[in-house]
Amino acid sequence: MSTKIYRAWRIEINKLNEFIDFVRPQVLEYSKNTVLELMSAVTEAGIEKQRKDHPYCNKDVELRLECVLDVYRYTSNQNKTGLNIDFSLNIWLYENHAYIIPVGDYFWFDVPKDTEEFRYWNNTDRPEELSEDEWNYRRSMWKKINCGEGIANHNSRRLNHSIIDMSGFGDVDFELMMHQEIKKRIE
Repeated sequence: MSTKIYRAWRIEINKLNEFIDFVRPQVLEYSKNTVLELMSAVTEAGIEKQRKDHPYCNKDVELRLECVLDVYRYTSNQNKTGLNIDFSLNIWLYENHAYIIPVGDYFWFDVPKDTEEFRYWNNTDRPEELSEDEWNYRRSMWKKINCGEGIANHNSRRLNHSIIDMSGFGDVDFELMMHQEIKKRIE
């Protein structure tokens, strides 16, 4: 079985909260801009449909938000490629380090200066900038993280820190946050 960890980092465990606090605002800003961009494309016909489907909404901003959220819910429930703003960090603690893999569409964000890039794959050649010894070290570390002393099961040792989860279990009530942001911009 091949291992493909194309985006990952390693940090000292005592810097984990700093890492999360550094990444969170970038993810939220990207998500907010993504949703605002989608909302700007909402048509009058879509808003009229929302007016009928959601009679409790009496302001255009609420109707536009409902339209966007309906698009999101529909694409999510249909397993179609669509708006996906969910984001979390899979984290494994091993010895004195936290090993982190992002989950979501936000692969290009800045990380704190003292964060070590720690990707690894075994299906193609290693990156030229890494020595063979370093690459083998990463292989052994990811194996220890995933297997411990037994069979590979990364889920048995994984922590997941959810930053945005549209099902309602993330750090942020994203629907409320977007509603407040849009209302503020309109006013």
